[in-house]
Amino acid sequence: MKQLFSNNPNKSENFYMRPRHPMRDKLNHNIKLIFLEMKSYLRISLPICLLISMAAVSDNGTYRDGTYTGTSRSVYTYEEYYGHSVLTIADGRIKSIRFYIRDSVNHEYFNAAYEKHFTGNDEYIQQCRNDWKGVISYPDSLLKFQDPEKVDAMTGATWSYSIFKASVNEALKKAGTGK
Repeated sequence: MKQLFSNNPNKSENFYMRPRHPMRDKLNHNIKLIFLEMKSYLRISLPICLLISMAAVSDNGTYRDGTYTGTSRSVYTYEEYYGHSVLTIADGRIKSIRFYIRDSVNHEYFNAAYEKHFTGNDEYIQQCRNDWKGVISYPDSLLKFQDPEKVDAMTGATWSYSIFKASVNEALKKAGTGK
């Protein structure tokens, strides 16, 4: 096979090699200078940009400051219960949360006394007690973990957990993220 390029430009086998041109050589030299200059700018600016972006994410959290509300029935659309969450966010973090479940038929809040509606049905009474424990504990877990996905459901309180998580996610969508 014939060699297309060699170190000697005067050899006849270099028939594909273009002759040197002073303008093209100058242009190539200028392009090399531009790339070298860009490389020096990147050495300086890239670490600065990375530091700024890391500080913005780690210090400010992921949410916009303010008070946000969320309402949801989760997957229980056939039931009359609505979960309501009111989140207060400061410095990008959840600082406080109020969570309650409202019975839209009886026009009352789901609380420790709600089991009165199930007198004589021990299974439903225990379910009310379990879910009430969830209503009380889930907000504290959210404040601790700052992420509804990291809040664990309590045994026997998955109904209140689903409603809690769905209403919190609705509020967080308004705060700038939809986890």
